[in-house]
Amino acid sequence: MTDAPPGSRSDAATARLRAALARIDPQATVLAVDVLGLDARIDLVARDAEGGVWILLLAEPGRDLERWADALAQAAWLAPRLADWHQIAPERGLRPERGIRAAVVAAEFEARTLAAAESLGAAAPRLVRSAPDGGRGHDVPAESPEPGRRAPAGRGARSVFRTGLEPRDF
Repeated sequence: MTDAPPGSRSDAATARLRAALARIDPQATVLAVDVLGLDARIDLVARDAEGGVWILLLAEPGRDLERWADALAQAAWLAPRLADWHQIAPERGLRPERGIRAAVVAAEFEARTLAAAESLGAAAPRLVRSAPDGGRGHDVPAESPEPGRRAPAGRGARSVFRTGLEPRDF
């Protein structure tokens, strides 16, 4: 039996999240692990070099689409609270106007998750592949915009049509 709170992540899971964060934003600093968000736990919260916030969620096999949707919801819930967090702990250097970026970490992603991420473009939570055994993982490139990039939904995304046509062509 452990003294960890219900729903808390193991040391191995936390290590996977930290490794994923280091790959997507090497200058980010972890602020909290396993913190209560919108009616569920946020696995990891970090601050980037400019004071923006990252949230990372770890997805178990077959639950990546659910965790991706959770990332959207948690980011929306946290956004209006960043100014309060800054007021409570100004030494953390949060800049609420920098916003929140999210990432979902998983060994593999289902086609539905990849399609959902692609449909939102740069506004989507990033998808980061991570080996369950702690080995090196990598970003899922086509579906994961560069950190800080904010483009309108659908812009710059690959065509889903074999012809190469875009929805705007219709």
